[in-house]
Amino acid sequence: MHVTHLLPNASYRVHVNRTDFHADDAYSAYIELGSPKSLTAEQVAHRSELTRDLPETDKVVRSGAKGTVELTVPMNSNDIVLVKLEHHTGSK
Repeated sequence: MHVTHLLPNASYRVHVNRTDFHADDAYSAYIELGSPKSLTAEQVAHRSELTRDLPETDKVVRSGAKGTVELTVPMNSNDIVLVKLEHHTGSK
């Protein structure tokens, strides 16, 4: 992903959240189990892990002199990836 129109030589915090539509989302995983009436504790824990809304990437990047930054985000088939950039001033 190539992001342009940023402040030159500035720091940005990058948050990447992924919404999957196949094997990695909770509903598809439930359907693939055969839609059981009850789940084991392990299956419930796995479904809960899939529905967390925590960023998979949370890091600081620096834009170049032309106000651009290049980001690589691994993708799976049918993924929707949400990327949020926030100007970063050095404090958390």
